[in-house]
Amino acid sequence: MTDPVSEVEELLLDWEDGSLDQAGIDRLRELLHGNPACRDRYAEFLVLGGLLSHAVTGSAALPASATAVTASAVSPSETAALRSEWSQSSVTRRIAARSLIAMATALLAMLTGRWLYLEFAESEQNIAVAPAVTNEEPRAHGVAVLTRGLDIDWGDHPQFKPGDAIAAGRFQMEAGFAQIEFYCGATVIVEGPADLDLKSPVLAQVRQGRLRAQVPPAARGFTLQLEDLTLVDLGTEFGLSVTDEGTSVQVFDGEVELHADDQPRRLLTAGQAVQHSGQGFQETTVDSHDYLNIERLASRTSDRVNRQFASWRQWSAQVRRDPRLIAYYAFDQTDNWQRRLECSLEPRHRDLDGAIVGARPVAGRWPGKNALEFKRPGDR
Repeated sequence: MTDPVSEVEELLLDWEDGSLDQAGIDRLRELLHGNPACRDRYAEFLVLGGLLSHAVTGSAALPASATAVTASAVSPSETAALRSEWSQSSVTRRIAARSLIAMATALLAMLTGRWLYLEFAESEQNIAVAPAVTNEEPRAHGVAVLTRGLDIDWGDHPQFKPGDAIAAGRFQMEAGFAQIEFYCGATVIVEGPADLDLKSPVLAQVRQGRLRAQVPPAARGFTLQLEDLTLVDLGTEFGLSVTDEGTSVQVFDGEVELHADDQPRRLLTAGQAVQHSGQGFQETTVDSHDYLNIERLASRTSDRVNRQFASWRQWSAQVRRDPRLIAYYAFDQTDNWQRRLECSLEPRHRDLDGAIVGARPVAGRWPGKNALEFKRPGDR
């Protein structure tokens, strides 16, 4: 038998995202009319929504639709009690306000289209709240984004994962490879150990590390600063190595300008390479294999992912035959799921298949691996 309060919560979630039909509205009115616990839960919903609206817009009025449902579902005295709980319950308002003021502040910075989830302190029920609508265009923060990582050892330094924006400041790692794409359009493959200071979308200081930069015409002027040398890219692809022994620059395509203290500007073109130390520039030979490029990094990353997936499949094939296992859901079915989640035990046991409520199939951890996305409080 369905718990009435849980049913009210499901109906309120449907109401919140605009999918509640007339039958649902009638059922909500029926539950509110006949169950005090349902009315209490509904009142909490209105209090939270009103407080959030007040924190964001300054308006604390109850929604018109809420007034209509309430008026048709409960008696005048019960309606007055609900409004009294909204306007006079200082304990409830203080508890909710502490959470909602912080949430409303964060809400203003969220990207449009994402959902905010609040945990109400006393009821411990999740309520989905639509984000505030603003006229401002969402903006990305930082100066670059980490798009790919391979075998990275961050040590004690701040860690990033692919897709993370990188703010201006130090970027350090002990080992591995990181693909950083600056917002100006320049792409840099960094090999650890490395220590960079990202100044802006067009400027970075390199203290240590080996890197390969690909700079399209739109990002001309991308600049790397070293202790005694400045490299200005003119639309090219080049390699840079900075160690205690000195600096090595190799140009694979295009041109770069080198500016050293008390020395004339030097122009390097494709096929040229120099070493720079306290004694000035010394010409060397170009070897592009010294520096990992985007294609080779992508290939290595893909190979590692494929190995991990193959290892998981081997483990999964073994564990699903373990007679001690009660149930196992591998999320590896290839059809459209049809709201049934197959139990992956072998031999097959259809009575242990699960039912999917709300959640939807999505791509999993590896290419070719399926998963379920649990995004809303009603997903299960």
